[in-house]
Amino acid sequence: DEVIPDPLGDFEFADVPLPLPTILPPGETANLLLTTIISELSLAGSIDVSFLAEGGVICGSEAYCQAQPNSAGAGAELVLAGSTSLLADDLVLDASGLPVHEFGLLIFSTQRADLPTFGGMAGTLCVAPPFVISRNQVVTTGAAGQVSVALDYGNLPSGAVFEAGEVWHFQFWYRDAVAGPTSNTSAGLSLTFCP
Repeated sequence: DEVIPDPLGDFEFADVPLPLPTILPPGETANLLLTTIISELSLAGSIDVSFLAEGGVICGSEAYCQAQPNSAGAGAELVLAGSTSLLADDLVLDASGLPVHEFGLLIFSTQRADLPTFGGMAGTLCVAPPFVISRNQVVTTGAAGQVSVALDYGNLPSGAVFEAGEVWHFQFWYRDAVAGPTSNTSAGLSLTFCP
């Protein structure tokens, strides 16, 4: 509600004739003179607003946890190549910057970690124990020093199950000869799963 005083600045309707029929004598008219001054204007109103928001889990990935240098260079990176949609069932992770012709596998957990030289390795463990190890998917880095690992949601290692809204953390663990025979790890990758 709002009141505006003197909205027209003393504007006046002066002597505005209003013809009215007379009773006596019949059939004649008489003019009623109107004078009007608007002293204030009152405004009242209301607005109804409704918001409808629909949402769901947003699929996505986020890199975290720095990779340590390896015998191939600055370190290995892990990226999402497929999607984290459970309906699409096309999760593929690509690791690059790996030493050539070495073996490695994917590890993953529901918790992050930051454990340098874990178990004597040259890298940093970025997924918290106990983690899932994809032992049935040991792969070789080949001549290009890169791998692509596809995960089947219906056949995950150790009976793991991904649910919509969950965040899982992944890392590629591989053999490496940096500073003597040992192992190393890629940077970490967090994945948010959606329907």
